[in-house]
Amino acid sequence: MKLSMKGLCTAALLSATATSVTAEDISLRIGSGHPQGVVYVDLMINFFQAELKSHIEERTDHTISFVEGYPGSIVKLTQTLEGAQDGILDIGGYCFCFAPSSLPLHAFQVMLPFGAMDPETSLKTAQEVYADVPYLTDVLRTT
Repeated sequence: MKLSMKGLCTAALLSATATSVTAEDISLRIGSGHPQGVVYVDLMINFFQAELKSHIEERTDHTISFVEGYPGSIVKLTQTLEGAQDGILDIGGYCFCFAPSSLPLHAFQVMLPFGAMDPETSLKTAQEVYADVPYLTDVLRTT
């Protein structure tokens, strides 16, 4: 299962509406311990935020804004998972390698002794693993 923009938008909207169901303006705290220039942070800022804003505002009566916490201005690099769990961040980006004891099954790409060095192959493999093992995505959903 490929993580779709629709799924990511739904998860982010659910996270935001958990605190304010009737709000017309949704404000999300998003951040990472890494600075811009790190690939996933650039994707969060330049792709994910824009796509999420577009999808929500085109399909609902809500507007969305972001309080950005890069690099580490809201949570430190190794505290992103806990920051999201504790509600300090609504959306956090980080490498699973920083939480091997909290999310050991997610760190399979960085913990295997031999892995694909090609990023496209690595991504395709990860998507196949997540499709075959639904628990991996289910455990990340907040209730």
